[in-house]
Amino acid sequence: MTATPAPGEAMRLGDLNVRYLPDGVIRAHPLQAYPEHVHLARDSELKLLDEDGMLLLSVGALLVETPVARILIDTGIGPRAIPIPSPDPALAAGVMTGGQLLDSLAAVGLRPDDIDAVLLSHLHADHVGWITPDDDTTRATFPNAEYFVGVGEFDFWGQPANMARLTAPTPQQYSVIGSRRHDLRTGDQPYQGIEALLTPGHTPGHVSFVLSGYGTQRAIVVGDAMHTAAEILHPDMCWTGDLDPRAAVASRHALVGELSRPGTATIGPHFTGTVFPTRAWRSGSDT
Repeated sequence: MTATPAPGEAMRLGDLNVRYLPDGVIRAHPLQAYPEHVHLARDSELKLLDEDGMLLLSVGALLVETPVARILIDTGIGPRAIPIPSPDPALAAGVMTGGQLLDSLAAVGLRPDDIDAVLLSHLHADHVGWITPDDDTTRATFPNAEYFVGVGEFDFWGQPANMARLTAPTPQQYSVIGSRRHDLRTGDQPYQGIEALLTPGHTPGHVSFVLSGYGTQRAIVVGDAMHTAAEILHPDMCWTGDLDPRAAVASRHALVGELSRPGTATIGPHFTGTVFPTRAWRSGSDT
């Protein structure tokens, strides 16, 4: 069986209702994505490759509804296609494509101005894409939202050399985030039931989010600290885009320890098939 993008689906966690809202997909050559661990990415039991042998990643946002707020964790790629350069002309070039998020939001009865906050795992292009509706405006897609980012992340992307990277936020997206920005450190709780957990390595200020339910029930939104389910089984796997591979591996090992605690579920926004691989808490599909 080949990989399929995760559908819109939901889980209940105490007072929190968590929905995955699809925006698009990433397709990348597995040798490019995992140059040192391509054999693990090609494990047929993990179902990470599409019918063309390309690594398939889901892309979207998580909608977290609390008793007092509607929150997005990340915002997808947006209405654009971003080519993934190939270091080897013999390898197929990959692409990131998006554009579905606002339709996914409308499908659950919400508009962009219903969003109170955007929590950003990091500022790569496939996570900030809908901060603005296009690349030529500083008009915010979510006009009432505050923005929360891991400490150090915003400053890193403000450096000219980093802003020039293909994976960087656009100047317009960066400006909107900066206008209402709040930094997060491990243990900070921007909203009740949501706690920041810094997991640096993929980027300097990458942050995962711990969602708490009743008793020991919780789920960890791993962001890009883990791109695929293979990294749960093999946390030494290095994604080609990890800016500090040693720190990224350390963060993955720490996450594996957290995810092994009783009552803890994984939410992998880039995972295929489902972003909620712990099925016991799922409340059904919104496809």
